[in-house]
Amino acid sequence: MSYFRFVAVLLAMALLAAAWPLTPRQAMAEGQAEDGQPLAASNQVEYEDARSRVRLLSEGTSIQPGQTFNLGLHMELTDPAWHIYYRNPGDPGMPPSIEWDLPEGFEAGEIIWPTPVRFTMGEFATNFGYKGDALLIIPIQAPETIEDNPIIIKADVEWQACDDEMCVPGEAELEMALPVRAEAPAIAERWSERFSQSWQNVPPRMEPAQATATYEGSVATLHIYGMLEAGLEAEDVFFYPSDEGVIAPGEAQPVQREGHRVSLRLTRDEFADAFPEQLRGVVSADTADGPRSVYVDVPLRPAPDGEAIASLDAALLSQYDTAAAAEAERVSRAPAEADYYEWSGAAGGRLSISLAIIGAFIGGLILNLMPCVFPVLSIKIMGFVSHAGHEKKLVRRHGYFFGLGVLASFLVLAGLLMAIRAAGDEALAETGWGFQLQNPVFVAALAALMVAVGLNLAGVFEVGSGLMNAAAKASERVHGTGYATSFSHGILATALATPCTAPFMGGAIGYALTAPQVEALLVFAFLGVGMATPYVVLSIFPAWLKLLPKPGAWMETFKQVMAFPMFAVAAWLIWLFHTQTDGRMLHLFAGLLVLAIGLWVLGRWTTPWRRQPVRIAGMAVAGLLIVASFYPPVHAAREYQAEQAGTADRLEWVEYSEDVIEQARQRRQPVFVDFTADWCITCKFQEYNVLETSRVRGAVRDRNIKMVKADWTQRDPTGDVGRALAEFGRNSVPLYVVYSSDPDHPPVVLPTVITPGMVERALDWAASGRPWRE
Repeated sequence: MSYFRFVAVLLAMALLAAAWPLTPRQAMAEGQAEDGQPLAASNQVEYEDARSRVRLLSEGTSIQPGQTFNLGLHMELTDPAWHIYYRNPGDPGMPPSIEWDLPEGFEAGEIIWPTPVRFTMGEFATNFGYKGDALLIIPIQAPETIEDNPIIIKADVEWQACDDEMCVPGEAELEMALPVRAEAPAIAERWSERFSQSWQNVPPRMEPAQATATYEGSVATLHIYGMLEAGLEAEDVFFYPSDEGVIAPGEAQPVQREGHRVSLRLTRDEFADAFPEQLRGVVSADTADGPRSVYVDVPLRPAPDGEAIASLDAALLSQYDTAAAAEAERVSRAPAEADYYEWSGAAGGRLSISLAIIGAFIGGLILNLMPCVFPVLSIKIMGFVSHAGHEKKLVRRHGYFFGLGVLASFLVLAGLLMAIRAAGDEALAETGWGFQLQNPVFVAALAALMVAVGLNLAGVFEVGSGLMNAAAKASERVHGTGYATSFSHGILATALATPCTAPFMGGAIGYALTAPQVEALLVFAFLGVGMATPYVVLSIFPAWLKLLPKPGAWMETFKQVMAFPMFAVAAWLIWLFHTQTDGRMLHLFAGLLVLAIGLWVLGRWTTPWRRQPVRIAGMAVAGLLIVASFYPPVHAAREYQAEQAGTADRLEWVEYSEDVIEQARQRRQPVFVDFTADWCITCKFQEYNVLETSRVRGAVRDRNIKMVKADWTQRDPTGDVGRALAEFGRNSVPLYVVYSSDPDHPPVVLPTVITPGMVERALDWAASGRPWRE
């Protein structure tokens, strides 16, 4: 009888297995949604057991090729006493994980975690997670070309549901299908409110300057500036670290408040040997205005001496206790979606086309008052003054051509943005108004143009007889009016306006970046119309020009004075180039110097009274110098971009101190010390052209050299750098010193002028431990 009972059990198990496909999860996979709709139209799929209901949701009803769409993992627990875990569970636990099976070309982003809460299990364990339910959002990037329709998305999900006494692991294989549509997806109304709630609970990222973190021993101190208003009551302020094993989850976090600053003392996890270089996590607080939370990602550095940390804290506290604090709070409380990416299909987040056009027109008008455009305004005013004595028709036509140049430039900018968006460039989220000024090559070219125009206004060379205005003069000979010059002034005004953002422009441009192409072009066109309107109106009513002084000798003085705004803009562009290329400002200075010499040659040796052979030679030399002037900044920009792309890793430098050298020598690690200063041209030249070459970087990496930088730009408070220079018989920089891995060998001083081969041989000696031989 036992044999027959065994067979009966097997038959019963087979029947259960056959019935398994009738569960909701498998019914979806067989081609029918839970509500009876076809699979291709479904935007949810779910799994349910005795404790949990797990859904895979879609925020939109379809997929648009080349765009990012949101999926959500909705985890609902039937018993409110149970919980699931945050990405860092605190004490032992298992956060939800997803293993995706996506069609070719689709890429899943990182999970976007809402702000967690903390709870205890038993008497000792402190965990971070979510009670009741949680929606974890996952962005998915779709490829430009999608062949299948609908798209099948599969996800293997694992999680752990716990109460105060026990934990139960869970696992589900979820599958859903979404149709592919050419237009932007509509919101899935059924889940829109739940997605909105989750987005509101995602902590916005703080700016790097709004937080500092230092540690001393096993205690770290986190200062946050601008999260809470001064005087706002806050309770239960807590830091949830994103990384496991960094901060002890169960230890108290004492909080101090002063003005706009919130300070927390954090205890290192007992299982961690040291603090990490970055401190990442969520700071949450319950306030009278409701819960607040922010995400911080800041360097975690050893605490300097008491005076230094007090000085830094006082400076930041003063900054955020002024009007700047209001802006910091506005940034920290911005919609959470903006910190990850902007989805153009989000309901209620876009202006109407009429408001966008009105905002664009007003913003274009106000652009004329921005300081970026002032240099071109001065040129155009001079043009109106010079034409004031001519017929009205001539002045009006110049105004039209200037406006046409502005309008054409705005349409070109719009076309570039539309092309980037159509190509699905991943950098689109970072692309916006003034995006061309993110390119250091463009910045260098614009700086060169400002210097050239300034030198022309100052009288170094004459545009009318020089190389730069050849095209404009040709136009004057054909038309007799110089309309090409007015058109080019409109283009230049637009180029200089791009770094400025006038009121009302932000919403209009944001609309244009997500709107259909025709609407986007319309918005940019009205930006141009708004900016050009004052000039066109002035040209239509030339009687108003009578308010301007009549042409005379004063114009030459006025012309020379107008050179200084050009040089001011050039100085700002040089600084911008400096920040974009990690300090390669000298390259741009060198290029501008060569350009200035070329333009001086052009103005000095190509004047009409020079003999023809002299003029030809002068134009040839000037042309060569002008072309050559672009090499240094372009080379610097490409070198920096290559480094950022990972093709050339920068050296990692450690700040000089006597203790750093001593500790390295005790570990028998070779050391290279660069005594340098920002004002030392030789130092900077050799840093970029010798020490940062691939040959030297490879030698440093292969031989495990500790690179130490002794910065003498300002007098060092400890006096370590000055003492070291004196010990080596020097009172100036550069100085290059190499320490052997054998602490018994004395350090070797390299020549002031070094080469990559010389440095490589010195590093070979330092790593070998052999005695030095000249």
